[in-house]
Order: sequence, then structure tokens, then C-alpha cells
Amino acid sequence: MSSEARLIAGQDPVAMIDDGAPIPGACPACPFNEGRNQDATEAQTHGCLPSEGEIRALYRDGEVWACHERPHRTCHGLRHHARTHGLPAPGRPTLGERGEIHHGD
Repeated sequence: MSSEARLIAGQDPVAMIDDGAPIPGACPACPFNEGRNQDATEAQTHGCLPSEGEIRALYRDGEVWACHERPHRTCHGLRHHARTHGLPAPGRPTLGERGEIHHGD
């Protein structure tokens, strides 16, 4: 669906990745892959991880979500989102899966 069609349908084009394919390099349960693969969709169904929108909101507030599988690395889905939408690259993770605050390695 084109960005124009998403606007007509009431969907936020910035919130979506155009091709709908899983994000290469992201962990299987990455919230940015919800609806793109079974692991991510199941994780969201069970409430295991924050949603893509919640991670984007944290990023706007200056927080950087850690990867689900590699907790000392920034969420690859968030990095991909920032890159594809011309946003500043997120730095090191400040928050993780359990809400803990990371202070570096």
C-alpha cells in the first residue's frame, strides 16, 4: 500500500515500513516486525514486549530501547525505523525488556 493510500485509509505512513517484509537483522520477536512474522506477532499478542509505537514514543522522549535478544545493543527495529525516516540514529540502549535502565557495558 502506498503512503498516499495509507493516509486515505487513516494509517500513519511514518509508523509503517513500506514493503511489509521482516526487518533484516532484527530479532525474530522484534516489535517492529509485528504482522511481518509469527514470532513478533505472538510476542505482541501475549504482551511480552512493548509495541512499535511505544518504542517510538520512548525514542521521542530520549530513551533508547534495547534489543530483545541482545540486551546490550540498541533495538535493530528502532535503528531501522530511524534510518528509513531520516531521524537521528539512536544511541546506546537506556531501557530494556524488563524496564531496567542500562548504564553501558
